[in-house]
Amino acid sequence: HIHKAVTLIHQHYWDHLPLGRVAREVGLSKFWLSRRFKAVMGVTFRQYLLRVRLQRAMLLLSNPSLSITGVAHEVGFGDLPRFDKLFRRHTGVAPSVYRAQLDRDRE
Repeated sequence: HIHKAVTLIHQHYWDHLPLGRVAREVGLSKFWLSRRFKAVMGVTFRQYLLRVRLQRAMLLLSNPSLSITGVAHEVGFGDLPRFDKLFRRHTGVAPSVYRAQLDRDRE
């Protein structure tokens, strides 16, 4: 069940992906999926989904033709301030600073 849930996250991370939807898809209650996911993966469902989204954002930020807002939307964030806040928490820097660091590293 957990493997299927992880696969769904990786296939649909940019989409609205609540725990209930994934639980239905894998045939578990929200309660059991939540408990089993944490036990197996070591993080909550939401933490894992967020990590996948932010890791994808880090890759997309290397593409200068995509705006930061475009990157945020591409990985499932409808709101730029929330993306900025969570990206900073995850990486320690703002998305714009991260992109600038990537540009410097390429030079």
